[in-house]
Order: sequence, then structure tokens, then C-alpha cells
Amino acid sequence: MKQKLFCPGSLRTAMAIALCGLPLVSSGQENPGATYTFNDGFIVGSREKVDLSRFSTSAITEGTYSLDVYTNGEWKGRYDLNVTRDQDGKMGICYTRAMLAQFGIAAEKLNPTLSQQEGFCGRLPEWHSEDTIKDNLIQSSLRLEISVPQIYEDQRFKNFVSPEFWDKGITALNLGWMANTWTSHASAGESSDNSSAYLGINAGFSWDGWLLKHVGNLNWQQQQGKARWSSNQTYVQRPLPQVDSIVSAGQIFTNGEFFDTIGVRGVNLATDDNMLPDGMRSYAPEIRGVAQSNALVTVRQGANMIYQTTVPPGPFVLKDVYPSGYGSDLEVSVKESDGSTEVFNVPYASVAQLLRPGMTRYALSAGKVDDSSLRNRPVLYQATWQHGLNNLFTGYVGATGFNDYQAFLLGTGMNTGFGALSFDITQSRLRSDTLNENGQSYRATFNRMFTETQTSIVLAAYRYSTKGYYNLNDALFAVDQEKYYDSNYTQWRQKNGLTFTVNQSLPDGWGGFYLSGRISDYWNRSGTEKQYQLSYNNMFGRLSWSVGAQRVYTPDSSGHSRDDRVSLNFSYPLWFGEGRTANLTSNTSFNNSHFGSSQIGVNGSLDSSNNLNYGISTTTSSGGEHDVALNGSYRTPLATLNGSYSQGAGYRQSGLGGSGTLIAHGGGIVLSPETGTTMALIEAKDAAGAELPGSPGTRVDKNGYAVLPYLRPYRINAVEIDPKGSSDDVAFERTVAQVVPWEDSVVKVAFNTSIQNNITLHARQANQSPLPFAASVYDTEGKAIGVVGQGSMLFISDASARRAVVKWSGGECSVELGQENNKERVCR
Repeated sequence: MKQKLFCPGSLRTAMAIALCGLPLVSSGQENPGATYTFNDGFIVGSREKVDLSRFSTSAITEGTYSLDVYTNGEWKGRYDLNVTRDQDGKMGICYTRAMLAQFGIAAEKLNPTLSQQEGFCGRLPEWHSEDTIKDNLIQSSLRLEISVPQIYEDQRFKNFVSPEFWDKGITALNLGWMANTWTSHASAGESSDNSSAYLGINAGFSWDGWLLKHVGNLNWQQQQGKARWSSNQTYVQRPLPQVDSIVSAGQIFTNGEFFDTIGVRGVNLATDDNMLPDGMRSYAPEIRGVAQSNALVTVRQGANMIYQTTVPPGPFVLKDVYPSGYGSDLEVSVKESDGSTEVFNVPYASVAQLLRPGMTRYALSAGKVDDSSLRNRPVLYQATWQHGLNNLFTGYVGATGFNDYQAFLLGTGMNTGFGALSFDITQSRLRSDTLNENGQSYRATFNRMFTETQTSIVLAAYRYSTKGYYNLNDALFAVDQEKYYDSNYTQWRQKNGLTFTVNQSLPDGWGGFYLSGRISDYWNRSGTEKQYQLSYNNMFGRLSWSVGAQRVYTPDSSGHSRDDRVSLNFSYPLWFGEGRTANLTSNTSFNNSHFGSSQIGVNGSLDSSNNLNYGISTTTSSGGEHDVALNGSYRTPLATLNGSYSQGAGYRQSGLGGSGTLIAHGGGIVLSPETGTTMALIEAKDAAGAELPGSPGTRVDKNGYAVLPYLRPYRINAVEIDPKGSSDDVAFERTVAQVVPWEDSVVKVAFNTSIQNNITLHARQANQSPLPFAASVYDTEGKAIGVVGQGSMLFISDASARRAVVKWSGGECSVELGQENNKERVCR
């Protein structure tokens, strides 16, 4: 049997290419038990001076080997597996039910009968005789490849790797930062200046699986005259993969899936959804809006500022806002260049929570309430528990409270033929010096995707049935008012509430629309709050366009105050040559049936890597005023910088900002223009300039390091390095690696390199006979540096070597490499 020899990447000479084409002869069938011998009959010329013995090999024998296991091309980990010989003399693996489960294969699907036999172990053909079910043990790379039809895969563990292969990361400081300054000057009437500065920090120090986390910001306002540091979260945490959980202690937030999210200084132990297979993870909402100028967007959750950035004129989408918990709405303020501010809320509440049969999710929290708006900060406890009873029902219970207040919840989720439903009831009890209240709250949620019509409906209906019901936030506020303020203060507590969203995809060419709404009324307050938003988007050739409408009803002394907004948006792609693209955009808005403003602009990139971006726009307002806005960003190897300037009737505005990450580790400090919480530290010594395809524009620095952001925790991440940009003398041992990081860790991925200054020279033995073809060449320390090619030509990969030692079966000699005469050398 003939095969082609596998050639390592370090052989980078023409001779190596020729050698790799040599055929070889096998003494057996194509299996791990085969022995391979090269046929020297294919060598042109005399075969007397040929030494191919080092390329002949014997396959592995019976024993235990550390093998990388792949199922349908997906890495499942490195396992110590026992390789045995079957009755036919073939080497292979004996599989048990537990082994198949580890490799992502459902044994009960593969063979229902054998999967019930305790301790059964057999080859894949014994489990199932189908031809498409097979394995291949690749001896040269110690790799086991398993191939099975998709029907036999355990889809619960698709793209999932056993926790024993998760990487805790190295000891490192991951300091993400975002800074901006914003200044406006109004010259109309009494001139005034308005300036602010913001520095947001997201820092994590990790060591041996532990993480010390701090999230905070420094905010300066000109009117206040001084800067203020706000600490949103400071805590230490440790993942517990054995129980799919994470424990945290410090300044944290309670899980808000069933009760209000409350900041506490205490401890929390909860199921970590990130450790679970895909599809069981939590979500973060997208924030959408429209800016009329270079605007400052601030996102708050409760009393905490969690995000701030500057956006150019036109529609914007924020996808990197990470709220705390699940149950507290986000307040978004858009501050325009002229000082006007628009504020709106983004609902942030979970819907039906269904679990797989037998699966359990829990959260336990205890600590002192940490809320700067409260003077009374009692010790709070909270516990929730969910369990998948069967395919139809999931049950859940919860309890929360403090010394003056208790609440208990009981509910169920249902997977029905017409959608996912959940229903729960909460009983609350408030006892204090002057308060004695009891009440119930009923909540129902509905979620369904209509595949036939591509309609997605999420409905969350809340009914507060009695006036005596207090949720956790209301109870904390009521007791605080009683103890420190006027106890007769009227507190508006929600009585009924309804939120809904509808996403509808229309047939090809017709686009799609989005509808959302929110309706609320309160005890001790007349009227009903209503908010509706409708948008439609479509394409006409290369032109993208959308129209949106929003109506807000707010109760006031006259009944209802109504605010209507309509916007029309267009975007058309432009092309200015290779690597230069742009979009022509337009946005027109109407407020309460009157023209509001119209904006047109161009934004794009000046390079193919999108490192240098720009935007220019002009806006006409309802009063006939015009303004011009400029903005741009530059992604350097160390940070991302941005700036903005706008000027209009009676004002001018300017802003500067930047963002990036600093990684401090045992090898020094690395700066990156990207930000992220789970990152890879790339080490490639002597490979300065090499690129990371996973992060366009990122290159290895002069110290041999780079940072790859946005890794998925507890999932396989393929890390790739592109030698392009590094020195031609640098050889990479590998260019692709796989890593499965812990959440918020910094994992180190080393790409070993070597400097290969290749030289060639002609040498003969002292008796003038040629050197044996394929003989090995070493330096004086015994390191392999080359090989002998045809015609007694030496191919050497290290030009710094002073002497080369040539060895072959039955002899050796050495050649001085530092001689001036490079035409002919004598190997003595």
C-alpha cells in the first residue's frame, strides 16, 4: 500500500518539498497497527548513498494514549484512552456509554439495547453497523476522529466541551476603560458653557480561577464643580463548574428574574447559565434610538449609571450594554448638542422560563441593601428555585424580604401547543410601626414564534390585584419614608401593567415590522400611562429605508398629555474605490404632526480594515436653523480614539473620547483598542507585526504579545494567527489553536516560533564521495538544523551555526560553516 508522507511545516526548503513527495510502503492495511518503509527506488541516480531510515516508522502499539477527540469535526477534549487490538488484529478504541456521552453521542439513539447493558464496551461497528458511523485514529497527531450522522448526536451538548477542559486562565489584570469629554457653548441670549467628563472602568484581576471585579465610573459636571466616583460593583467571585454555579461576595446585585433587582453588600450563589449548553442562556436587550446631532447617550438602571457614550446624528443601536440582573428597566437619555434631552425607557424583564425535564436552576442571596437613595438599608435575603418537571411543566418558587417585609412566590411555566406560558402568584406582607399591609400579585406571560407566518409575539401581563401588595422596591421605599421622612407621603404603586412586543417578517421584498407597547396604571394616581412604538423596514435595490412612529400618553392635571413622534430613515451604500466605502444616510422626524428636523450625512471608512472612520452631516430644524456635525474615530494598535464637533444657530459643541484595554501579566503590559471581559493573551515571540484574523487590525507588538477579545466563555474558541506582517525568517510551529476559557478570565495562547535563516551549500566527504541523501544535519549542541539533499547539497535552517554535523546510518562528519569559500566544503 502506498501513501504520501506527512511533511512538517518546519521543512521550508525545495529539498523538503521534494522529499515529501516520496512514496512509502506499508507492511499492512491502513490502520494504526501498520509499519511504513520508504521505497528508495524512486530516487534518481545511485541508491547506494541514501539514508531514509529515520523516515520509516512503526505505528502505535497497545496501550494508553492521550488523544484529541473530535466528533464530526468538533473538538470534545483530550482524553487518556486505551488503544487495543481486536480479534482481526486491528488497533482501535473500545467505547462505553459514558465515553460516547463525553464525545457528544447519544448512546440510547445509537443502540437502545446496548446502552441499557451496564458496563458494555465495544467498537463503533458493534454499537451500530451503519457505514457512516466510523472512527479514525490518526497516529501522527494522536487524534481520534469520530463520524456519526447528526441524528445520533446529543444536541443538548452541541458545541459544548466537558468542564474538565475549561481553562482557568493566567494571573492577570484586565482593565477595560472608556473615557469621553463633552462640551457645549450656547451663545444665544445669556451665553453659557456646559461641560462634562466621564471615565468608565471595568476591571478584573484573575488568579487561579478567582476573580476580583470592579465596575465604576468617574463623572464630572461643570455645574457641580467637582468629580464624583461611583462604584457600581466590587466583588470577588469563583465559578463552580461541578454544579454549574458561581459564587460572588461583595457589592453585587440580586437575581431579578422573579423579584426586583436590588444592590446588596453580601454573598450570592446561583446557577451560571453561561456554563449550560446554548439556548439556556440569559440575554441583554438592544437599545435603539435616533440622535439629531452629536449626542451624549447615558444609560441608567435604577440609581446607577451603567453606560455612557457619544453617538453621531441618525439612528443608533447599542448592543454592548450589560444590565445587572434581569428585572429592572433601563432609562436612556439622549442629550443633544444644543442641550435638549430626550429620555425613554427600555423594558428589561424576562418572559416564560421553561427548563428541560430534570434540570434545576437556583439563586441564593443575602446581604445589606446597597442603595444610595435609601437611608434605611436592612439586611435582605432572597431565594429562587426552578425545576423542569417534565416536557410540559416547569415549577418555580421564591422568597424574599427583610425584617419588615416578606414575599413568597409560587408559579409554573407551561410548554403548550399555542405557545410558552407562565403564571405565578406572589403574596406580600409588610409590617412596621405604622404600616400593616397584605396583598397579592398575579402575573402571566406568553411567548410564541409562529413559524408559518414568521411572527414572534412576547406578551407579559402583570396584574396587581390588591392595594395592599408591595413589591420589594416599594416596600424598601415605604419603610424608608416612614422612618426618616414624612410618613404621609403618597407612594404611587403599580396596579395593572401590560407590555408586549411583536416582530413580523414579511414575504421576500416586503420587509418587516416591529411593534411594542406598554400600559400601566397606579394606585393613588388617576389616569393611565401608555407608550406605543411601531417601525417598518425594507429594501429597494441597495437602498435601505425604515419608518417609525411613537406615541406616549402621560397623565397630568388635564387628563392626558400626548406626545407623538414619527421618523423616516434612509441609507444608501457608496463606493469610492478599493478599501473605501461609505453610506449616505438621511433622517427626517415629525413631532406632534409638525416638522421636527431633517438630517442628511455621509459616514464610512477610509481603509479596508475599518480603522479610520468618519461622518459628516447637516441638520435643518423646524425653526429653519441649520447645523453641521463632524465625527470620526481612529483605531490605533493601543486604543480607539474618537472625536466630534458640531455647530449651529447659537451653539457649538465638541467632544473627545477613547476606549481600550490594558492587560498586565507576568510578561509585562499589553494595550489593546478592544474591550472585553473574557480575552486571550497571544504570545508569539519574534513575530512582531503578525495579524490576528479574529480581531482585524490587531497585530503582535514588539514584545511578542497581542490581545484577542470577545471570547465565548465555556465554549470552543478557535484562535488563529496570520504570519503575514512578521519577518520572513520567523517559522511558526502552528498557526491555529483552540481554547475553552472560564468567564472573565485571561487565557494565554502561545504560538511557538523559531528564527530560520536558511542557507544552502555543497559539501563532500573527505574521499570526495557525496554525502548520503536525506542524512540529518545537527549543530554542535545536537539540535537538528537541516538535511542533505540530492547532489550532496546541504539545506540548513540556522545561519548562525558555526559548524554542521552530518549523521547517517553507519557514519558522521562535520563541516565548518564560517569559511569564506562557499563553493565547495569538505565534511571531515
